[in-house]
Amino acid sequence: MELSVLYWGVVLVWFSGGLQGQGGGDSVEKIFINYRKSGGAYAAALLDHLLCSHFGEEYVFRASRSIGPGVDYTEALREAVSNCKLMLVVVDEHWQRSIRISLGSTLPCWQMEVREAIRQKKRVIPVLLSGVGGISEFGLPADISQIARLQYMRFDYRNPSKDVDIMASALRGILSEGESEARNIANLPSLWSWE
Repeated sequence: MELSVLYWGVVLVWFSGGLQGQGGGDSVEKIFINYRKSGGAYAAALLDHLLCSHFGEEYVFRASRSIGPGVDYTEALREAVSNCKLMLVVVDEHWQRSIRISLGSTLPCWQMEVREAIRQKKRVIPVLLSGVGGISEFGLPADISQIARLQYMRFDYRNPSKDVDIMASALRGILSEGESEARNIANLPSLWSWE
């Protein structure tokens, strides 16, 4: 039986046994919203709100809404990145300048999330906010430099509903891709370093 639900501006199509609810160890295919707190937080919250109104909160992950009080956020982030089907990376005007190269220093959570999603071969989609011209590979660490070559989408404050509708159209196919596209990541070493 096929069931379609409009979620995050995207129509998710799944078949019985395809998309499972939380609990009992079943994973849910989610859209992970990645953002910098100091730059894209308000845009991420609006994007989250619009997508949740279509699909329900349980299918969209945004850390500040999705991680409950008292929950280990590092474990919650790891699990959410592993369980997501795709990651939307909200790119604000200072995103590129805020990238850190790991030379023994701790990376910000948002940068580790992007790095882990790329390592796990998740679909990563940059979402450029108003005024952002693009991402340059120059100055990006090798483990995330691929993001500069990925096709992006726009999310503009002047027409957020229209932009989410465009996203919905594009994401529909990604979210309904069959299990043949799934990748086995169980044996990959983790790149997370929180210390």
